Amino acid sequence: MKFLYYLAAIGGPRLDDKLKILTRNLLYINQTLQQNFSIVINCYNHVEEISEFIKQFTFLDAILFHYRPNSVLTELWFTNPYIKIINTFDEILFILDDVSISRLNISKLINIRKANHLDIISPSVIGATHKYMYSQSANLLALTNHLEIYCMIITPEVFKKYLSLNSFENKWIWGVDVLFGHFGIKTAVYYGMNVFHLIPSVGNGGHGQTDEAEAMMITYLQNHGFQSLKHVHKIYPPIRQVITVK
Repeated sequence: MKFLYYLAAIGGPRLDDKLKILTRNLLYINQTLQQNFSIVINCYNHVEEISEFIKQFTFLDAILFHYRPNSVLTELWFTNPYIKIINTFDEILFILDDVSISRLNISKLINIRKANHLDIISPSVIGATHKYMYSQSANLLALTNHLEIYCMIITPEVFKKYLSLNSFENKWIWGVDVLFGHFGIKTAVYYGMNVFHLIPSVGNGGHGQTDEAEAMMITYLQNHGFQSLKHVHKIYPPIRQVITVK
């Protein structure tokens, strides 16, 4: 399997903590997958420190480093030239810089996704904003209309589809996570594996832009025919069905 670790964005504040998380995650994946893999890094500041730091991991086949100063999420993703080669990989782990892997069997998670005809699967996320991301028993799989974007296993084809739902105008990506059901994208949370969201958001991830993110989200939802988050929840509740995984 040709595997890609896609780091959604990285930089300060709390860069030292984020680099420790990145180290643990990369070592964990290398040890559990028992193979080399590649990484995409979207960097918005501290470019020299991060680019030097990542060179120590000799098991990385390729380091695909993208720097765009003072940028956030979609501003980084849409200007990243490596999207052109994303189809050369079999599977992608998309992950935020403050999410630490605790218990994650990537091969099993891929098998669960395929067996249940899903597009995107996420492990349980301890510390997520909403309880549906972590509140069920370990052997259960929640088939969802919503999916908070912390950590997901996804194919290149579906990843490109996910990117297409986003825009420069909604750069913080709020609101996209509640419209997967609306867009017909099959998502799920498997509670038998977990990651931890370790750095609590303060003003949208420490960037102090909550008001901006919320305003962009409302515009995004309205552009897709919804008056508010409450309107979305009424039509598409977070969980569609919970099933047992044997």
